[in-house]
Amino acid sequence: ALMRGGILWRLALEHASFQCVLAGPTSVATLQRICWSLADGSQNMWIDDVLDAHEAEAISGVYCVYTGQGTQTSFKSWWP
Repeated sequence: ALMRGGILWRLALEHASFQCVLAGPTSVATLQRICWSLADGSQNMWIDDVLDAHEAEAISGVYCVYTGQGTQTSFKSWWP
């Protein structure tokens, strides 16, 4: 989230440190292949974690509410 910028950066700044971000990818990124990678054409490859939509929604406070139209729901957030 710190590398994403915007409101996600501002919200995540309260709970994560830059040292954590600069420490490199977690085991989730490397073992479960939930990551982005960049190769430079030689034998070098860089890998880092990806912030998926569910994680971004959790950070920004997205929640599901009933609309009053039967079982229809809508996602709401304090941040647009």
